[in-house]
Amino acid sequence: MKKLLIATLITFKTFAADVGLNPDFLNLKVYKVAISQSEYCTNMKTVFSKDALSASYENFLNAPTIGSGTVDLGTYKCIAIEFEDIIQFASLSNSDSGNCSAGVQLDNEICRGTPGDAIKFIDGTSATCSNGAQKTTMWLSTGSTNAAQTGSPFLPPHAGDTNLGIQLLAPLVVSEGSIAKFVVNALGKIEDNGAQCEMMQPVFTFENL
Repeated sequence: MKKLLIATLITFKTFAADVGLNPDFLNLKVYKVAISQSEYCTNMKTVFSKDALSASYENFLNAPTIGSGTVDLGTYKCIAIEFEDIIQFASLSNSDSGNCSAGVQLDNEICRGTPGDAIKFIDGTSATCSNGAQKTTMWLSTGSTNAAQTGSPFLPPHAGDTNLGIQLLAPLVVSEGSIAKFVVNALGKIEDNGAQCEMMQPVFTFENL
């Protein structure tokens, strides 16, 4: 068994346009994290869980330690993160069309754009996307082919539909003496679509340090 710290690292650089903008900050409120050795996210093991009072928004650009727990040594191909569906972010620079302003916080309700979409939680229960703040789950898996927001991120992939979840480029490897970093690459993931400023899907992976 090994104690696992769930921390993040986001990489970015700066340039101006309507697409390919980079974040000044990216805040998420995380309630629970679980992992699985299966790319189809079966037999999930909860690493940590927080209630509404202890969960708070964390700036993922600052590589926060969002929780910790003890897990067995092994290779984990799926990580599920339960979080508030309202994310907070700001662009690092102004967009050409003016909907993204440097340093100005925007709140993006990521379930609102797809009302009625199914959500599966780590404990196996389900819900649907609706207007207003709610918990949701992103299912990151090496078995998912969804790298460009073409499938639902709120359901785990399975053999019949690998476009569910979100593609995880590399698994979490827990071994004696190793330190794993959860990397969220938000490079160029803010866009001004002419009507509003949006945060697009980052790239997720693990790196052993």
